[in-house]
Amino acid sequence: MTAPTATARYEGQLRTQATHVASGTSIQTDAPVD
Repeated sequence: MTAPTATARYEGQLRTQATHVASGTSIQTDAPVD
């Protein structure tokens, strides 16, 4: 089994944050407005 390369976390209010494990770089995404 290999170690994960990224983690993702739901922050609430339809926002998700994904983080690249090795570099620590992260992005946030929001769900589209209906």
